[in-house]
Amino acid sequence: MKNIYNILFVCIVMALLFAIPIVTLNSEKESFSVFENRNLAQKPSLTAESVINGEFFEAAENYYKDHICFRDNIIKCYTNLQINLFSKPVVSDIIINTENLLPYTAQKSGSHASSEEIDAAIDEIKALKKTADSYGGKIIYIGIPGQITMFENLYPKILKDIPSYNTETEKLFAAALKKEGIEFISARNFLSKENYFKTDHHYDITGGYKVYEAICNATDTTAVPESQFTYKTLPNTFYGSRSRKIYNLTPIKDSLNIIEPYTEIPFSRTDNGANAPQSVISLPADDKEIVSYNQYMGGDIAETLITTNRDELPDLLIYGDSYTNAVECFAYLSFNETRYIDLRHYSAMTLCEYVKKYKPDYIVCIRDDGNYTNLEGNGKLS
Repeated sequence: MKNIYNILFVCIVMALLFAIPIVTLNSEKESFSVFENRNLAQKPSLTAESVINGEFFEAAENYYKDHICFRDNIIKCYTNLQINLFSKPVVSDIIINTENLLPYTAQKSGSHASSEEIDAAIDEIKALKKTADSYGGKIIYIGIPGQITMFENLYPKILKDIPSYNTETEKLFAAALKKEGIEFISARNFLSKENYFKTDHHYDITGGYKVYEAICNATDTTAVPESQFTYKTLPNTFYGSRSRKIYNLTPIKDSLNIIEPYTEIPFSRTDNGANAPQSVISLPADDKEIVSYNQYMGGDIAETLITTNRDELPDLLIYGDSYTNAVECFAYLSFNETRYIDLRHYSAMTLCEYVKKYKPDYIVCIRDDGNYTNLEGNGKLS
């Protein structure tokens, strides 16, 4: 009898070993993971060269890991066990608490960014300022308190030095910009916790309006009064950047707010040089469709141009990470031509070359306080 059980066990294991690859190869493949917010590995090309240099086997392994059958179900089950059975305080680099989902980041080696790091970041902005000065343009840098800073009081005591690192770095960074004659606006002065999602690291549309208002104040343009907008909460399920990493398995939930202006300003829009719908918020098809921060402006796009044909108004260029998206929903209202560039995706030319070509009256950088010295993407300007 014992031998029968052993044989049966071996047969089941062998069946699984053969069945999983077969089901995986014949299942429908996704190109993007909503929960991980990343593109999944592409099917590798089989060539003699890729086999010889080993690239095919590495690519095939990554492809198989990304597309193995029941992958999301397995990860979701494991995540659920960590949260509910083992009560882990940190799961998938997300700090679990009863109010917000916060990011876990490594301890910093100092109390603030080094002078070398700050100088390197300032050098890039100085190069941009030199380009803008050549035709009379003005640069404004808006520093956004990231989720780590905004919700500092919710962090475990052992991680308290991380928010303070960002705070001290901002002081030094702002002073360095001022020395170079570049205006720095700290959004800490007007944003509040109520403007941020609980399950996503961004502010929502209400925070976007406040940053838009700050841009108008700094450029002597008139902001459309907030009273002329109606904020509407969508009934759709919202997937935040933090919550989807843990498969939305906590009771902490968010909703997506959108705006409905009383008066429409006609405009044309292109994304990456191609005509795009004349809208700034992507509305879901129905109440069952899942929504995210990417509803604002359609998410991170390399280059967007909005033209309102009001030549009496100045032209604006905004560059920065995804914190710009909620601001972009408003900025065009007060400018003739608005350009939005995300250098994490745009590579046709450097930002200095782009500014030299289009000569916007105002160039506004929007970055969070955890990225002031990050020289990749929107930190690399020349």
